Amino acid sequence: MTQDTHPKREELESLICQIIPKMRRAVDISISIRKDGDQQYVTDTWEEFLREFIRYLKLQGVENGENVLADISMHKVLSQR
Repeated sequence: MTQDTHPKREELESLICQIIPKMRRAVDISISIRKDGDQQYVTDTWEEFLREFIRYLKLQGVENGENVLADISMHKVLSQR
């Protein structure tokens, strides 16, 4: 099966498109909470989210032999367009 024909490509794109607006909203809410003085809550919440996300990526990588982030360029991710 080639990259262009995998049947789950559309599902992946759909899921990511659904996640992005929710993540933006989470950032906006985080900013509001921080402005109200509860920086530690925001820090703790984002650390827990990132910890769980990265833990799951690593676990799936070990279990399935696929590192989803292996070909991701952090330079490209972090560069502003």
